[in-house]
Amino acid sequence: NAPVVVKAEPLENTRTEHVSYADLDLSQRKDEKKLNLRVTGAVKRVCLFENSRMGLQDSGYYNCADDAWGQARPQIALAVDRAKQLAMTGTTTIAATAISINVPAQ
Repeated sequence: NAPVVVKAEPLENTRTEHVSYADLDLSQRKDEKKLNLRVTGAVKRVCLFENSRMGLQDSGYYNCADDAWGQARPQIALAVDRAKQLAMTGTTTIAATAISINVPAQ
């Protein structure tokens, strides 16, 4: 399968992270765990975790992280479903993409 590249105009006043999983076989639990670790890193970056650790964001970080994970979880589930369909049938109707997280800039 050829890689799929999705491009969009950046949203104004937002911080965005795209998490690729093109190198992972999400039909395997170990690779699904790797994707979750990648998303964790993206959530920390987009929600400015370093600022939170310095006490600059307090609960704002956790609200942002909850929102970011709320966006990411359905995308992860879809990616895993796609991988399992491909593994079982060799075909899928679910498009390949990257996980995309967008949060308002602060």
